[in-house]
Amino acid sequence: MALCVNCSSQTNYICLSCNKTICNKSAECSVPADEETPGWKMGVSVAFCLPCSKRKQGSDNLGGQGSTKKPLAKETKFPAVSRNAKVPSTLSKEPTAGRKCLTLREKVEVIQLSGTGGISARKLADRFGCGKTQITKALKNKQKIMSECNSNESSSTQKRSNNEKFSDVNQLLWEWCVRAHESNIPVSGPLLVEEAKLIAESLGEENFKGTNGWLQKWKRRHNITEMSIAGEEGDVSAEKVESWQERVKEITRGYAPQDVWNEDETGSFWKALPEKSLSERGKRCRGGKNSKQRVTVAFFVNAAGGKESPVLIGKSKKPHCFSKLKDASHPCGANYFSNDKAWMRTEIMTDILTKLNTRMKREGRNILMFLDNAPCHPPTLKGMFSNIRVEFLPKNTTSCTQPLDAGIIKTWKVYYR
Repeated sequence: MALCVNCSSQTNYICLSCNKTICNKSAECSVPADEETPGWKMGVSVAFCLPCSKRKQGSDNLGGQGSTKKPLAKETKFPAVSRNAKVPSTLSKEPTAGRKCLTLREKVEVIQLSGTGGISARKLADRFGCGKTQITKALKNKQKIMSECNSNESSSTQKRSNNEKFSDVNQLLWEWCVRAHESNIPVSGPLLVEEAKLIAESLGEENFKGTNGWLQKWKRRHNITEMSIAGEEGDVSAEKVESWQERVKEITRGYAPQDVWNEDETGSFWKALPEKSLSERGKRCRGGKNSKQRVTVAFFVNAAGGKESPVLIGKSKKPHCFSKLKDASHPCGANYFSNDKAWMRTEIMTDILTKLNTRMKREGRNILMFLDNAPCHPPTLKGMFSNIRVEFLPKNTTSCTQPLDAGIIKTWKVYYR
């Protein structure tokens, strides 16, 4: 930590103009700058050293002298007012244009500086550019301020803590929202407002309106945001997944990681254009219909990180782009099949596993193959092969139990796009 050039105290702050090391502990070392000053950064550079401050003030005065001077208004003389006379409110109030209200983050910083540095309230007020009253109130209520900072109930930029209205309605609505999420029920803003009105009616809250402002504050208070529903995990039974995790340990016992395999298919719309594009800000980015031409890709992977060549299934028996290949059934090392729908079918799956079983027999290996319950994976595959033991994943759990669905296929699609 560097030392201040004036008082030789340790500090992390530097001058906004000359970058000299200065502290913010007293007005003899630095002059605080406004947050709008170029280069202002909290915790690094928030003030000018005294020489730079004088030069800046001098340049401001010179700039003001060059402007056209307006004639001074004629001085208005007010009549003398006795000590006991009632002064009008317009004369007793001072202008409030320069008044600053500390944010929650600044109040926390005030508490920390007061506790560690022992800085007086007056110096803290000068440093943060506010009144001494705000500093003393923040120090007096430091426990409440620190608890608000550590909770999610208020933002760090919030300036005042407002008393919560309809607290019973808000709490009961939050409990209802939690139950809805646990039951995988989609929740929207209008649905929350209608449920809140029903709760308010049951509690006898006649003044509750359920306005948009109330809804925004309620969502901000509980960190609620709108998100897209993705995946199929909501339909998966947790008990079924836990039971399978215990059962799979018994199934894989005795098999080496390189002998535990998984197979899954995915569709690839290879002619589809990207969903995002660079465009000028403020202009609408238009798109057309995406192409429906697709191929099915089947992957075979094992628990040791090994993999087989992927299987491609298209519509054309011999696509035009395969015309110069010596073997159209093995383009670029992959296995190619075709049918009118470009889907995986039982006969294709049986053919692939038969060839794999022949190779395993030749290598003297016995492997375990996990499949899902797709129609192209009939139960007759179980027990059909001598060196491949086929086991099926539990129904409606592949989003949680399928190894290839744990990011392998998604990663392949990211690299493909």
